[in-house]
Amino acid sequence: MSDKIHIRICVGTYSYIMGGAELMNLKEEIPEKYQELVKIDAAVSLPNCDEKTMKPPFVEINGELICEASKETILLKIQEIIESEK
Repeated sequence: MSDKIHIRICVGTYSYIMGGAELMNLKEEIPEKYQELVKIDAAVSLPNCDEKTMKPPFVEINGELICEASKETILLKIQEIIESEK
């Protein structure tokens, strides 16, 4: 894998109270063998998210916006990216 998987978790008020706070512990859920491949940051707001038409929490993975994100959907996306790089 050439670059790290960059995950940005929205911690803006709406996203934070709708589950973004729980996602900040995501690093603990990532299998140890993948942890060095992932970089996690917090963002007050993410580009292209519209709280009027989309449901939080919002997460951006390598530039792709994910709405209604959960630890499970994020972990699946990480696995998908790693598998596609093999």
